[in-house]
Amino acid sequence: AGASALAFPPFGIPNIQGGSFNFAFPQLNIGPPSTFPGFTGLGGGGGGLSSVTVTDATTTLTGIDTINFKGSGLVGVGYGTSTNIADVEYQDTGGGGGSTLVYGKISAYTKVAGIAQWTYTVTEYVAGAAGASLTMYNLLEKSNTATNAYGYTTTGAGGDQISGTQLYVKPVPVDAWVRAESTNDPDGGTAKYWFSAPNPVDGTCT
Repeated sequence: AGASALAFPPFGIPNIQGGSFNFAFPQLNIGPPSTFPGFTGLGGGGGGLSSVTVTDATTTLTGIDTINFKGSGLVGVGYGTSTNIADVEYQDTGGGGGSTLVYGKISAYTKVAGIAQWTYTVTEYVAGAAGASLTMYNLLEKSNTATNAYGYTTTGAGGDQISGTQLYVKPVPVDAWVRAESTNDPDGGTAKYWFSAPNPVDGTCT
């Protein structure tokens, strides 16, 4: 901390003095996380480093003074137990074909326009303690379209109303526990977290 430099031997990264820095993962290779401990206490006076910005291809975290390295093979970054901590998470088995299994509780969701699909925010739990906030998807919703969900014909602007009824396909509810795997997207691209949980169907009988 303070004005002293932070060095990262033997990875060949220059010492960090004062100023503003942006670590872009995975473009910046700092070596196996199993041999690279999390570092804390970046703040300090006398021109010392006070904040780090952590990014991957889709996420930018600001105001970070602690970085935790988890697993091997980058999955992504997310806020840890508080907004000044960044979790940089890797696939446990390394390479793009590996996967990471996590348990968590749904904290929020956002509907995909015109289709019975949702993007879920899930709080990861490790040894009973709440941790990172992760973005996840429900594999049981993947085949839904604007006119079909769960094998039912759907209608309406939201694509979630079962035709001829007042019943709607609903998201997996907040506070539901899920077991998710981070693995390659079935459609290609970067790894995502997927869980399989049934969607409620709710509404009024006609």
